[in-house]
Amino acid sequence: MLKYLNGEVLAWGPTLLRLKSTGVYHTQPLPLKTRPVEESQLVESVSGGMALVGEFESSDGHTCLMVVNRDFNQPASLRLVLRKAVGGIAKLSRQNGQWQAVDGYDPVTGALPLPLAAGNAELLRLE
Repeated sequence: MLKYLNGEVLAWGPTLLRLKSTGVYHTQPLPLKTRPVEESQLVESVSGGMALVGEFESSDGHTCLMVVNRDFNQPASLRLVLRKAVGGIAKLSRQNGQWQAVDGYDPVTGALPLPLAAGNAELLRLE
């Protein structure tokens, strides 16, 4: 298990090092001293489970989101809705650290279905 996780950290590491955090938000129930998703300038809502959303700016000018399933016991079928629709969304591969297009994003509504395993996350780049 640790070998698998170490591989994922290594794949994401170079990208994560170039990101600057601009906000962290949680869905209900809110952990103590945290901010609700509704305060985000980028994300209108996250439904379908307990989630954490980290917002970042990249050194090349892109906006990135890390969406985490806060439930370490159960998978979640999250639905992320952006405040402002974007042309597309890419996700960072855990295998090779390369950006790849995300299926299912609706640029009209700004909604993205995001199934996540228990305690898992996706790193997304808004295009």
